[in-house]
Amino acid sequence: MTLPEDVVVTWLLNAAPDPQRGVHLPASVDTIGELRRSVHAHGRHLVVLHDCLAADDDERTTFVRVEPGGNPYWRRWELVVDYLLRPDVFDAVRKVWCVDGTDVEMVTDPFPHMDMGTLYVGSEDAFLGQPVDGGTPTWLRNHCPSVARWLERHADLPVLNVGTVGGSAGTVLELAVALADHEPWGDDYEMGVFNLLVRERWAGRFVTGFPVHTPFLRNERTPGAWWRHK
Repeated sequence: MTLPEDVVVTWLLNAAPDPQRGVHLPASVDTIGELRRSVHAHGRHLVVLHDCLAADDDERTTFVRVEPGGNPYWRRWELVVDYLLRPDVFDAVRKVWCVDGTDVEMVTDPFPHMDMGTLYVGSEDAFLGQPVDGGTPTWLRNHCPSVARWLERHADLPVLNVGTVGGSAGTVLELAVALADHEPWGDDYEMGVFNLLVRERWAGRFVTGFPVHTPFLRNERTPGAWWRHK
């Protein structure tokens, strides 16, 4: 199958448990059903990087089986690097979104509105020094010790969310390489490093908030927003 110029990439990795929830994601294509339906409804193509499915490609979905790995939060960015560097993908794909598969929905087709060279990312109604997802004020620092001091120094900055990331294929590849390079630092999650990288390497070159996404965790389909991140 020849890929279109614009694709949405997601993951379904269940070889290792989700460190945040302590469980394995179900090895079922239904797990990403809502995302898949929304991407198809806008005439776009979904690529699923997975280690557990028995699923066939269709006109608007490509399933790519990958080798099982470790912590899925880090593993997924290694897989993005590998995928975007495949010759058939590198030569074909112009713009890409990498989004969580279980709680993200395409509300409005984002691709016609994207500028090459700009990084588009999610964000939350919280600050780096505040609780994240109902946790304690130190949750992010405790789980991302490699950047704890940076997080403390920038406690008043809004949290950027790694669950929706888009841009030109080259821009997303650059970010994915940078994230994968930080895995050996030993953090439980890539969220802390992601905030540092975007704020420092892409300062003045990233966009977040509306219209990139609806308010985080409010389960709203804001007219004109590109993505809903429940």
